[in-house]
Amino acid sequence: MSNNETGDENGKLGTVTVVTAYYCVKSKHEPKQYHVWINNLMLRVGPNCKMVIFTSPDLVEYMNSVCQKNDLGASFTVISMEMKEFKLLKRYPLKMWVQQYAMDPQKSCGRTIECYLIWNSKLMFLKEAIKRNIYGSDKYVWVDIGSCRMSNELNELEHFPRYENISNDDKVDIVLLRPYSLEEKKQVIFYNSVHLSGAMFGGNIRAINRLYEYFYKALDVYLCGKCFAGCDQQVLSTCCVHNPEIFNLIIPDSKKGDVWFYLYHHWSFLKNV
Repeated sequence: MSNNETGDENGKLGTVTVVTAYYCVKSKHEPKQYHVWINNLMLRVGPNCKMVIFTSPDLVEYMNSVCQKNDLGASFTVISMEMKEFKLLKRYPLKMWVQQYAMDPQKSCGRTIECYLIWNSKLMFLKEAIKRNIYGSDKYVWVDIGSCRMSNELNELEHFPRYENISNDDKVDIVLLRPYSLEEKKQVIFYNSVHLSGAMFGGNIRAINRLYEYFYKALDVYLCGKCFAGCDQQVLSTCCVHNPEIFNLIIPDSKKGDVWFYLYHHWSFLKNV
């Protein structure tokens, strides 16, 4: 049995599906920069990695061409989905996101309505991947397509992700960047503050399903209350302080690379057995 697999009572092997998405939209970074980061990730992952990639129809050929260059045994499935097909837009129409852009305190950095749609669809992408269950996995993790930026992350990818390193207790692994104060633990709305890294998170199917329910209930509160929710990290904070039992908060080690992407290390290192 390989290091990324464990057996259940029926002898079935567990696997992890890595979910991500790429849409070429105006954002904080240029497409050529994303091209570098996409290649960093997809060309260096090995046989532990079974990846589902959501993208626009015009980018399917490009994404498949990158996948085909991987010679380390990773598995990829590219799924075509136009942004107008996002379930998020059926639940929250575009006019609500136009209002969100008007109140964005950081719009000057280059983030856009399209960024909001992608960020707030992460759990919907995960839910769709679970529904399709392409690789028969019982654990699912989200990674931002542009998260593999530094040499530290690149060195971790050969065994990413190890099945046994991902929580199996119905909790979602997520990096805690800054602790919550006692006052913040009572907050309902978070504004322009960062506590959690929404770039990478995951757990077993039950954990993902529970976070899905809490996240979109919280997003309802933000949007109906006309509070800024374009960045998913604030909504995740609301979920965390009011439902701490569903989170496994990971304290990052800055010596292991960018703390925002610390889960590359946490989900990859060989634990002592």
